[in-house]
Amino acid sequence: MSTCPSCGRYVGPGDACPHCGAALAGRVSLRTLKAAALVLALGGLGLLWWWATHSPVPTLDIGQADALTNMAYVRVSGRVTRPPSYDPESEYLSFWVADDTGELHVSVYANEARQLIAQGRVPALGDQVTLEGTLRVRQDYTALTLNLPDRLEVQRPTPRDRDIGDIGADDALSWVRVQGQVRSVHSPYEGLTLVTLRDGSGEIDLAVSEDALALGGPMPELLAGQSVVVTAPVALYQETPQLSLARAADLAPLDVAVPLAEELPISQVDGTRVGDWVGVAGRIVQVRPFSAGIKYTLDDGSGRITLLVWQSIYDELDEAEALAVGATVQAQGEVSEYRGELEVVLEQPFDLRLVATPMPSPTDTPAPT
Repeated sequence: MSTCPSCGRYVGPGDACPHCGAALAGRVSLRTLKAAALVLALGGLGLLWWWATHSPVPTLDIGQADALTNMAYVRVSGRVTRPPSYDPESEYLSFWVADDTGELHVSVYANEARQLIAQGRVPALGDQVTLEGTLRVRQDYTALTLNLPDRLEVQRPTPRDRDIGDIGADDALSWVRVQGQVRSVHSPYEGLTLVTLRDGSGEIDLAVSEDALALGGPMPELLAGQSVVVTAPVALYQETPQLSLARAADLAPLDVAVPLAEELPISQVDGTRVGDWVGVAGRIVQVRPFSAGIKYTLDDGSGRITLLVWQSIYDELDEAEALAVGATVQAQGEVSEYRGELEVVLEQPFDLRLVATPMPSPTDTPAPT
């Protein structure tokens, strides 16, 4: 109503005619309209907030990510397919997750990475993860940014006790627990340390990266010949299985030595043992130097066999001069065959133990006075 029913003049938004004073019944006041608009706006915002906080986050197969899902907030599940990468200076953490449909790169920035590290929830190779974040889709690259640390769930597979020689390419990404002897520790390049482990069934490398040490603490000092137990996922290096250390705490020394080879009578070391590791003991009855090392002939009463010691190994032996005819030794190594002759090849200096030195000959005994 814009005109007064009494005088017919324009009355504006008021409740009474400003000209004749007649009451204008049935009009809604401006204050009421403002209050109603405010209530409606607040109600709408509340409904949007409720929907945003209670509606489920859409779950996406990684292979479904495309241009239409770019910048979408989604939930994905998969297995970590590469060891996490971490930069201590920028505190940037990243890892790769794959399911049956594809693979994506996960980025975790400083604040969130700091919380994950403090809580010990950084995923490792082979872990099953479920996480939520913002997708970044490019033509040949799919990434996801983890916005909230509590939106990452990590499930670690139960490790299985395995013999080293039984681990193959089919075990990739599975978690295993092995016991072995440290054969060598070396760094092929900066940022990576390889620890070679052996048990009675075979040999495998344990890869220790700088990223793993930055995330999981310093590695204990390891010495060649030391026995250890390792819990780690299986990785592949050019189709060759190796172990990938996730945390320093997953590597621990053992009080009991891990046996590498069964000690056999020399007569039982035949051609069927080629490629096997064996232990032998016997008296040195012949010493044959050659251009690359020394061959010792051992006799234990049941038979004879050659113990091959390369020059580089001989140079590291503590009691090399005592290895003469008449000395008794224990040794272990791989059985090989060269020109029809069986040999036990010494791999490390600590694989040889001097049991008894040669008895002095009568000419070496001083005459009584």
